[in-house]
Amino acid sequence: MQISINGDFAIIAGSLFARIWQLEACELDYTLTFVSEKFISMVFFGVLDEGEKEIFAKIPLNIDVQTGAQLALGDVLNLRDADLLPVLRLLTKKDMVDFSKGIPESWYYNGTNFVFCQRSETGEWLEATVAASDLKKFLLKPELF
Repeated sequence: MQISINGDFAIIAGSLFARIWQLEACELDYTLTFVSEKFISMVFFGVLDEGEKEIFAKIPLNIDVQTGAQLALGDVLNLRDADLLPVLRLLTKKDMVDFSKGIPESWYYNGTNFVFCQRSETGEWLEATVAASDLKKFLLKPELF
């Protein structure tokens, strides 16, 4: 399984790491936001310095522990359910994430909430949290949560 997980890391962060060698400076780290016997949710984060411009990078990654495969949002939530988007819009009204163009693909789980991630037009990192319990109807793999 470790080889599979390393492969996912290389795919997800590979293009980012390729750019790192061209940068003046880089600081990249990760945090585990949720760990269970069934899946791991983590976030890579850091600052990339491209001369006069610093870019804050945040890359969520969710991994099925049994297979080592990356879990996309569509693997855990029924994105085809027409009720999902209106529910998310209602539950995240206070957050700044823009759901007008659909559901952001970038997400992680913190043990209680789904956290939907999006970069604003100004480059600011935005997050919207929704309790997994509020999305029971849409869960494809409820045993994970």
